[in-house]
Amino acid sequence: MNVTLDYFEDLIEQEVRDGTPRHRIVFFGFSQGGSIVTLFLQTRRIAAELPAVISFSGFPATALQTIVRMQKEQGLVERWSKNTKMFLLHGAQDAFVSDRLYRAWKKQLEGFAAKGQGIASIEGRVVEGVRHSIRDTVWIPTREILELVVPYEEQRPLKL
Repeated sequence: MNVTLDYFEDLIEQEVRDGTPRHRIVFFGFSQGGSIVTLFLQTRRIAAELPAVISFSGFPATALQTIVRMQKEQGLVERWSKNTKMFLLHGAQDAFVSDRLYRAWKKQLEGFAAKGQGIASIEGRVVEGVRHSIRDTVWIPTREILELVVPYEEQRPLKL
């Protein structure tokens, strides 16, 4: 997991070097990917500089004790949240990530937000008619979230 989280940090830094402002980078993950992007937000300071992280059909990636250990390894012992919003999308008919698991995970993440640990705020959205799969109906709330956290900006002409 740490190799993936290190890669995320490198990816952000490369995007910034290439001219993408940090406030326009949003991570989105589905299923295990949703779990990992959430773990990134919980355990890496750089993630708190992003406007949002979106997890669709995610679930706890690791035990709570492991998250606490990873936070300590990164020197994250106090509040480090900035403005990063956490969005949990959940398919109403998801048989893999049950509604009970989704609600328990959301509650656990709300605890991290209350402590200022990576998550500034959290919002859950249930997507009707969706199982544990990416369908066109998932992109509607995803687009709404993106329009909220990274509104469209006119593109400046490239300098040649």
